[in-house]
Amino acid sequence: MLNKDLGFKKDAIVYFGVNRNHKLDKRSLLLNKLRTIPGIARISLASDPPSSNGIWSSGMDYKDDKNVIHQEPQVKIGDTNYFPIFGLLLVAGNNITQSDTTNSLIINETLSRNLGFKDPRLAVGKQIDWDGKQRIVGVVADFHPQSLRQTIGPLVVANGLNRAYTFNLSLQPQTADGVSWTTTISKVEHAFKEVYPDDDFDYHFMDDTVAKFYTAEKNIEHLMYWATGLTIFISCLGLLGLAIYITNQRTKEIGIRKVIGATVTQIVVLISKDFMRLIGLAILIAMPIAWWGSNEWLKNFAYKTTLSWWVFAAGGAILIVIALFVLCLRAFRAASANPVTWLRAD
Repeated sequence: MLNKDLGFKKDAIVYFGVNRNHKLDKRSLLLNKLRTIPGIARISLASDPPSSNGIWSSGMDYKDDKNVIHQEPQVKIGDTNYFPIFGLLLVAGNNITQSDTTNSLIINETLSRNLGFKDPRLAVGKQIDWDGKQRIVGVVADFHPQSLRQTIGPLVVANGLNRAYTFNLSLQPQTADGVSWTTTISKVEHAFKEVYPDDDFDYHFMDDTVAKFYTAEKNIEHLMYWATGLTIFISCLGLLGLAIYITNQRTKEIGIRKVIGATVTQIVVLISKDFMRLIGLAILIAMPIAWWGSNEWLKNFAYKTTLSWWVFAAGGAILIVIALFVLCLRAFRAASANPVTWLRAD
């Protein structure tokens, strides 16, 4: 989930919002101050990043030759730097123009298909009714605006800086000492306080925002590590205890087999094979349950991996190896002992 290509760049990007009650001239003043900071590679003023917790959807209508097609796409406001800073790919048309008010749109591939265009290039130049007639100037490749639990829906990126309250900063590469980003962010905070002295400076890294979509999954991962380790440990203790009990019950048999020529390997196999039948049966019972549970969990995600048989086979094989190691600890000791000792045992 964290390594999947989401359709946009998320590394080394910091963003922060400003108070919506302030006018555009103050945002423009802060923008000019930020441009003087050498640690910033590029700046974009927008409504929010490509992927965020906030969702703004709005109704739009497109009229073709026959029908009026109504859509409610997610809306993002951006300037001309919005696409370069996040590495968004235009598959048709051109970038939006810089404007204080909205006068052009870029739609994603999903919306282009929903409007009936098989070729994205055919959508360029068409008009959509949204706060008046808005011209489609380009089509952007689909990207994931939310987590992988949701499918990619229709989306619009519009210009209009009057409704842009988020600053997105692409940072220069981190230096070897690892302090350049800290220094740059401190300078950004200083510039922010010069323009908004009464407001709090609250910034976020883009990759951290994406990672927080999967906090529950990360917690489950850590819990499963501990639970699995504890389960295996307790099971191994049980196997070892049972192996000790069985070998103590079969001491005379082991001694007699040693006397008549049985090897250590043969005795180890003899003692272990009954346990391995039970372990194999347990694996056969557990595999369908594990497959069912994993499959049900994956249903929560619109984009997911496939369940391969080798994952379950590998898990079963690892369990068999662990069980054999535990059993052989006791079985080998019993088989290696002097048979006279076992024959004299009560």
